[in-house]
Amino acid sequence: MAFRSGRVHTKSVNYYNLLFDREHSDRQLQAAVFLEDAFWYRSINHKLDSLSLKWYRWYKSPIVNWFFLCVIFANLLQVFFEYPSSISISSDPRTPERNERQFELSCPADSTIEIILLIFLTIDFSIECFVSGWDNVKTKPWVLFYIVAICFSFVEMFVLISAFQCNQADDLGLRRMFRPFFLYRRSTTTKKILKSLAHTIPEVLSVLAMLLLHVIIFSLIGMMMFPSPKERYSTDSGNTPSLRDIEGMQDFPDIITSFISLAVLLSTANNPTVMMPAYNYSRLYSLFFIFFEFIALYCLMNMLTAIVYNQFSTYFLDSIKSTITRRRVALKACFEVLKKIQKGLSGVDGEPSKRSKGERFVDAEVIESAINRCQLRPQKKQVNVIKRLHHDGINEYDFDAFKTLVLSEWEMTSGTTVKPKYPKRRGTCRIFQKIALSAGIVYLQKAVTVLQALMIMTGVTNSLKALFNWITIDVAARKTLAYSNLAFMVFYLIYTAYLMWGMGFRRFFFNFGRLYDFVATVAVTITTIIMLIFYYTEPSNKSAIDSNFYQALRMLAILVLLKMFSLISVIQPMKLVATTLMDMVTHLQPYVSILMGAYYFYGCLGMVLFRGSIKFTAPGINNMTDIPANSSMQIVVQPCGTYEQQGYWGDNLDDFFAATVFLWNIMIVNNINVFLDIISRSASAWAQLYILVWWIFSNVILINLLVALILEIFMLRWSLFQEERVRRAALVIDSNNQELVAAHKYESIYDIFREGHHIVEPTDEELDKLLNLNPHTSAMMQNQDQHL
Repeated sequence: MAFRSGRVHTKSVNYYNLLFDREHSDRQLQAAVFLEDAFWYRSINHKLDSLSLKWYRWYKSPIVNWFFLCVIFANLLQVFFEYPSSISISSDPRTPERNERQFELSCPADSTIEIILLIFLTIDFSIECFVSGWDNVKTKPWVLFYIVAICFSFVEMFVLISAFQCNQADDLGLRRMFRPFFLYRRSTTTKKILKSLAHTIPEVLSVLAMLLLHVIIFSLIGMMMFPSPKERYSTDSGNTPSLRDIEGMQDFPDIITSFISLAVLLSTANNPTVMMPAYNYSRLYSLFFIFFEFIALYCLMNMLTAIVYNQFSTYFLDSIKSTITRRRVALKACFEVLKKIQKGLSGVDGEPSKRSKGERFVDAEVIESAINRCQLRPQKKQVNVIKRLHHDGINEYDFDAFKTLVLSEWEMTSGTTVKPKYPKRRGTCRIFQKIALSAGIVYLQKAVTVLQALMIMTGVTNSLKALFNWITIDVAARKTLAYSNLAFMVFYLIYTAYLMWGMGFRRFFFNFGRLYDFVATVAVTITTIIMLIFYYTEPSNKSAIDSNFYQALRMLAILVLLKMFSLISVIQPMKLVATTLMDMVTHLQPYVSILMGAYYFYGCLGMVLFRGSIKFTAPGINNMTDIPANSSMQIVVQPCGTYEQQGYWGDNLDDFFAATVFLWNIMIVNNINVFLDIISRSASAWAQLYILVWWIFSNVILINLLVALILEIFMLRWSLFQEERVRRAALVIDSNNQELVAAHKYESIYDIFREGHHIVEPTDEELDKLLNLNPHTSAMMQNQDQHL
């Protein structure tokens, strides 16, 4: 990195005159767009003429981006209102009055809305093709698939309207399965996670193949160990089957049933039910199931987790490296344009030979003019770069210095902030201030909060018992609850005021934990006052169900329990876990969108394949039409543990909301055997593949992907936690005798992976090579005297 020091001189008159020159203005626009591309990690593979760049900036602006996101979300939400609508109180077919559709879009209205949304999406990819160029678009699979999906949606809509006369019952709705991909295309991070996942799946398939072979082999062994001699136990023979034969007839009668029984055993949903008949017959039969579960569940499944974590982390890190390289390429392209502007400045000043030995340098005012034309959000990032530019006092920058200038603000994830000073107290007040700042008084306040929570929960429990007429709350207990909570309120107020006095207002509110505790204290105080008002105004013998006093007491219990969350700031391991959870909420939106898209796609697929297949028949009735009005109905007892016996009728695939809950229950794998049984009886035995494939994809791949991301975030936070402990041991004081505290802020998942892994910066030669791959930027690199 090299630069030339000196004061930043005032811009010359000739420099301002150049602002009105068209060529100079176009170059400034190019530099500003390249900077914006670098800021947002965007590719620079787009047209560079003035008109295209103006459309490009408008297309990438936050307002336009939010508009198209709203269009996509409206298209996604349409599935809840179109046929079959999910707008009903319940999805249980046993209660028609609660399962009645409250609102459902008619076919003309639904088709009109969808066509309008598809027209907007058509405009979206049309602008994309215009600003990027068709030659560039042909190299982008996501854009090509986007175009194909929109065309397919239009074709299916045309078939529905023309061929089926807008009969929604005949609409397959295959176009719905493409809707999540519209959302994926808008997020670069989501596309990179999906790309890394696609690279990971081939590695996972080898273990899945081994797992499949393991289940098949044990299925065949089970069929041989537990034969199913049904002929010996016919109704005419009078023979009673043994427990071993019952095992064979129930779980190993044929290859498909054996495979399903052991596949469900992988999820432990039918453990130990599947083994109990054989185990009751002989202890040794348990070894068959133990060996199967140990190899499959503890070896192969954990191996899957390790492969998903290792391979995904590797591929995703490579993807992040390419993203970071993309930012460097955009900065390099911007610097090349700035050099052209600098060369034009030298010619206007009449000093063409001034740069003969310094062509790789650019003046600070040229960089500032380009930064001022940028449109960055938040604008603070743009302002900070300009402040840094003025603060450094450097007159000329080469590319390394320019890159350091920009990235020092854009990629800064750690630093220090100055804690506000404590107010200075003298004499006796100094002693009371030390007591206020000690850790003991904080622990005392937390202990009092826990004590109040225990006392209130006891009172709430007694009031709930009184509510159901289990016991009667006497006047003394009511009085104790009222005055004890008054004492707690007074303690909180005194503690908060004392702490504010000892720390000062600025230092008190500097910490988020104290701010949270302050808000909770205000809420507890208001609720306690309301409770005391009810205590003095309503009769003491009023029943618990009508007592406003006990209603306020239950609200106070909730607030005190929320106040106990401030314990997190005191217990460091809990603080570490809470910080990791906050990072997950902030940085795992791409993963959540992938999970939601998977639910959307698979739920729509389930509606296409199995909508209406699970039909409800009234329990205890064999045939409704054959029963005379004056005859008694025959009661049929359903087998224990079946879909019908457990009343799972609301779990079906008749509408999208119900399908989503259906898939969630399968992902949790609790009672997955119940869903496999009902889907096989309602559709066919092969329909069980739908459930098994979803369980493998969601529970084995997607959940392990979540584990990989959580491990990355937690390990980074753990290293920062250890550094913070060292820093607390050696208090950091600046030159003004002010206490400094570390501040870490990760604005994207890129920052987390970049901080947790060592990423090698690309060389100038590599950046030049990448610039030459783009025909527009290669022309800029090869001919410095022509328009781009």
